[in-house]
Amino acid sequence: MTSTIIERPPTGGKFTRYKITNGTRVICNDAFRQCERLEEITIPSSVNFIGSDAFGGCSSLNSITLPNSIVYIGNGAFVGALSNIVIPASVEIIEGNPFDNKTKIVSKSKKYIVIDDVLYTSDKKRIVSYCNQSRVFQIPEGVTIIGKDAFIGCESENIVFPSTLKIIESGAFSDCSELSSNLVFPESLEEIQEAAFDWCSFNNGCVTLPSNIKIIDPKAFSLGWYVNLIQVPQGRLDHYKKILPDWFSNQIIDVDYIYESGLFYNIDKTEIFAATDVDIEGEIIIPSHVKKIRDGAFNGHYNLNSIRFQNTDVSLSSNAFEKESFKIERIIVPKGGKEKFSLIFPSLTENIVEE
Repeated sequence: MTSTIIERPPTGGKFTRYKITNGTRVICNDAFRQCERLEEITIPSSVNFIGSDAFGGCSSLNSITLPNSIVYIGNGAFVGALSNIVIPASVEIIEGNPFDNKTKIVSKSKKYIVIDDVLYTSDKKRIVSYCNQSRVFQIPEGVTIIGKDAFIGCESENIVFPSTLKIIESGAFSDCSELSSNLVFPESLEEIQEAAFDWCSFNNGCVTLPSNIKIIDPKAFSLGWYVNLIQVPQGRLDHYKKILPDWFSNQIIDVDYIYESGLFYNIDKTEIFAATDVDIEGEIIIPSHVKKIRDGAFNGHYNLNSIRFQNTDVSLSSNAFEKESFKIERIIVPKGGKEKFSLIFPSLTENIVEE
């Protein structure tokens, strides 16, 4: 038989049933992606390879029978599709997480095992796909890697990490909007990859890291959006400033903080470390006890239209507010303060008013 590769079904996806030609060996990346009407697919025993996102978004495809010839299943192959699936004994490689987080998975492959609706490699060292609907989930001791996209979109509120964890791969917890703000990273953690916690909220916008992480991708967190401050152990400030983006270095702290009304302060509340975009809308008030605002403290705050300073005795620079997003309509200062703040914000002199 001649091997063929499916690029895109010729009917343009407007079908409910489809039979793949016998002799086909590869179902390509995105082959049936977003074929929303597809309810039934017949895969011949000649197929060995199912590419990334091959059936992604096939929302009408509730189940599928995979022949005992499949060797490889790509990342996202069945995301947005399937309520149940059986992984055949022939499967040797699963790339990333092919499955939707509500899929019921059964594995006949010796390479993979399902425990409590969580798919692991057979040595139980890597989590491949989390389909457990528990509100709290404790990752078993012995797990060293949380795989690519493993928990993506999960609705669990809290995940407890094991003391053996070393690597959190790309997209592992992306879009986990219900995830608790009180995640505790173990001291064993060495690497956090790109978008691992994209669109996740942390403790009002603060991430607390352990001592020994060696690699953090600059895009591991939604820095400046859902994460505005990173707290690290004392003595590790220089280490984390080297491995995190330069533009975020002022928002890394190794001291305790106080969080009130969308603002992160030092303990005596004389300095503002950062602000959370989630909690601040319209006008922000800088209290009279504040003596300093760190550079970059208000990065990413696109919804501010007014700032009210209650004291002119405050040290700050224009870098405290991201210039591209700084479209403030009014800067309200105490009487006698306009001249000082005009020097700080020369392009906004006409927006400065005394009260």
